[in-house]
Amino acid sequence: MTVAYIGTPHTGFEINIFLTFQIILVTAFGFNEDFVGWGREDSEFVARLYNSGVKRRNLRFGGLGCHIHHPPRSRDSLEQNDRLLAEAIDAKRVRCERGLNLHAPTA
Repeated sequence: MTVAYIGTPHTGFEINIFLTFQIILVTAFGFNEDFVGWGREDSEFVARLYNSGVKRRNLRFGGLGCHIHHPPRSRDSLEQNDRLLAEAIDAKRVRCERGLNLHAPTA
C-alpha cells in the first residue's frame, strides 16, 4: 500500500499535506485519541503506517489542498505527546487502541 505525500522530501516523519486511502486509515484505527493539545499526533499516525509496511510516495504538483483555520492549540502536553510518539516507534505499533473505534456507530 502507498500513501501520497506532498511536501519537501525528507527521511523523518513530518506532515505537510497527507493523503491516504480510507482502507489504510481504518486499518491503522486512524489518529490516536490519547494525544492532547498540539503536537505529534500526525507523526505517530505515520509511524504506525510505516511500521505496518505502508510506503510513502511523493506527489509534486499533483494535488490540491486546503487548511481549515482553527485556533492555536495548547502545547502544554507536548512532553506527553512526545512519549506517545516514541512508544509507537519503539514498540513498532501498527494500530492504536483509542482511535476510530471510539467513533463507531453503536447499534
